[in-house]
Amino acid sequence: MIVSHLTRLCSPLRAASSFVGWVAACVMTVGLATAQAPKVKSASASIVQIPTFSSIESADRSTDRTTVQLRRFRDAAGVVVAVRELLVVDAQTLQAQAHSLTFLGVDGHLPGSAVSQKWQQTYAKLANLYFEQSFHVRNLTKAQANYTLHDIGPSVRAGRGARRTVVFPSQLDKSIWLLDVDCATGLVLYAVEFDVQLRVLSEVEVVTFSASASLPLVTVSSQAATFGSAAAQLGNPVGLVNPANHAVAEYSLHKVEVRVDPWNGQQKLVLGYSDGIDQFFVTQRPGSLDPFAGLPGAGTLDAGSTIARYRDQAMTALMFWDDGVAFEVTGSGALQRLDDLAKQIYAQALSQ
Repeated sequence: MIVSHLTRLCSPLRAASSFVGWVAACVMTVGLATAQAPKVKSASASIVQIPTFSSIESADRSTDRTTVQLRRFRDAAGVVVAVRELLVVDAQTLQAQAHSLTFLGVDGHLPGSAVSQKWQQTYAKLANLYFEQSFHVRNLTKAQANYTLHDIGPSVRAGRGARRTVVFPSQLDKSIWLLDVDCATGLVLYAVEFDVQLRVLSEVEVVTFSASASLPLVTVSSQAATFGSAAAQLGNPVGLVNPANHAVAEYSLHKVEVRVDPWNGQQKLVLGYSDGIDQFFVTQRPGSLDPFAGLPGAGTLDAGSTIARYRDQAMTALMFWDDGVAFEVTGSGALQRLDDLAKQIYAQALSQ
C-alpha cells in the first residue's frame, strides 16, 4: 500500500491525531479549488453539540431537507468544475430515503453552453450515483467499529452554525473525511474526501438550506431483501452469482436492488456492501454481450479469463463477463482489495 508521510511511520490512531492537528492548525476549508476555497468564519460555541456517528445517522434519516449545493469535480485537464445541484430528501427513518438530485448549472458557464449541456446530460444518467457517493453513515455499528470522529471546533456553513469534524478510518486504504455538521439539525453541510496522501477526491458544499421537502415524482429502485428475491425479480436468468464470503472482511451486504440502467434501459442486479461509511458495489447485468469479444486475441486460449480494470485516485472499476452476464465491481480508488474480490467472483462464475 502506498501511504503518505503522515501514515508511513504511524499507527492509524497517531496518523489521525496528525491529520486532525494539521486541520486545526490550518483553520481553513480544504477543497478541490484550494486557492479559491470558500472562507469559513468562526461561530459561537455557546449552543453547539459535538457530533457523533449516531447523531449524524439519525439526522440523515429523520430530517426533510431541500438544499442547493456545489459538487466539485476535476475534468480531464485537471481543471476544477463546480456543478450546482438541487437535492430534495424526504426522510424515511425505517426505509430507504426518497430523494431527488437534479442539475441546476455550472458555475462560470451560461445555461445552454456546451459545458452546461454536457453536465446536464451527465446528471440525467448519474445523479443517483453522485447521491450515493456523498457522505452518509450507512451502518452505525460498523461505522463505530471502523472509523473514529475527531471534533475540531466551531465553524459556519451556509450561514448556519456548524461543528468541524474529521472522520478517520481504522485502515489506511480508505478515505479520510472533513465535515461541517449543522448544529441545529445534525446534518452534514460540507464534506471533503481525502486519500491517505491528503489528495482531495471529492467535495460537496451546501450553499442554501431549508428543513422541508416537496419531492417531485422520482423513479425509485426496486428494493429486495435477499439476492434470491432480486434474482427472482429478474426472472432467475442463468449466470447470476451470489458472492461468497468476500475478501473485504469488514464490509457486509447492506443493500440489494434491481435497477434499470439509464444508459440502455437494461435491468441489473446491484449488491451494495458497506463498512458503515465507505461502500462498494457488485453489479450484474444478464443478457449482455461479451465486451471483450472484439479485442485482439479474444476467444483464444492465450486470452484466458480477462478482468478489465480502471483505477484513479477516486474510483476503482473492474469488469468481466461470463455466460451472458456482465459483472462490475466498483468502489473507491484506494481500496485495492477489490482486485481480489473481483477474482473471487469471477472464479465463482466460471465454476457454475
